[in-house]
Amino acid sequence: MKREVIQGALENVLSTIENLDKKSVLDVFAREGDWNSYLIYNRCQKMECWEIDSAFEKKLKENLPNAKIKILDSIKTINNYNIDKKYDVVFIDNSLGIYGKNQYCEHFNFIKNTKRLVNKGGYLIFNVSVKPFKGKNYKEYENQRKFFYKTSETTLDYLIQFYKDLFGINSSDSITIFPREKFNFKIYLYFFLVKIV
Repeated sequence: MKREVIQGALENVLSTIENLDKKSVLDVFAREGDWNSYLIYNRCQKMECWEIDSAFEKKLKENLPNAKIKILDSIKTINNYNIDKKYDVVFIDNSLGIYGKNQYCEHFNFIKNTKRLVNKGGYLIFNVSVKPFKGKNYKEYENQRKFFYKTSETTLDYLIQFYKDLFGINSSDSITIFPREKFNFKIYLYFFLVKIV
């Protein structure tokens, strides 16, 4: 998928967040900050970036010079988060499939704990894949998706309701979806924007 298409999708998401220029943002998987992170960086008031691999730190600092950079395990940090600091927007651009040392899958291992990082009235932005992405460790990926979503057949409507239930959302306008990527002319990946109330 072309970078400009993905970035256009993210720009659509960001344009719906009022007063983003006055908000604090956490990027959970920043890497070098040159893919999607800088789009947010140029629009928000302040940004903090987490990245597990110190090999990306130098470029990350070059690309986002005024951001606060932390080299840490984002997933462990989220799951053990006991700090008072919260953010207005948390951006989660996780890998699809199995990653890490085969211990993580999409955002399944930590998404339920992200709410504790977000200020009331703030937002979560994350990827949701309607169908499994065929790649490395596909069978294990398929199994973990089935376990997390409690079904092997996930429609977009099912996933919207799933995340409403996961975050305890009753309002119909608290989740907004934005098409992100296509495969064989069908949209398979979306940005979900969740307002935490």
